[in-house]
Amino acid sequence: MIRLILVTICCLSTAALAQTKGALETPSKDSYISGKYMFSGWACDAELIEIVIDGGSGLKAAYGTTRGDTQSICGDSDNGFGLLYNMSTLGIQRWLLRTDWK
Repeated sequence: MIRLILVTICCLSTAALAQTKGALETPSKDSYISGKYMFSGWACDAELIEIVIDGGSGLKAAYGTTRGDTQSICGDSDNGFGLLYNMSTLGIQRWLLRTDWK
């Protein structure tokens, strides 16, 4: 099992920071995960969402799935994102996870 020791969400520009809202919903902080795993969450009006594991290259997440629960926050509902990833390629250890969007 792989333990993600910290989950942070970053907006990459100051303009986006003021306007873009979102959340990485899975995994939660200090989660133990293994095998094929779906990283998922939502972000309002993002152009690009990347999952970064332990400072490595960003992995582009699919974006734009319907999330009716974001309608009141974002003003629309096409805000879901997800990335299916095989965690066994990382080995057994602790990893830092970060989600970036712009």
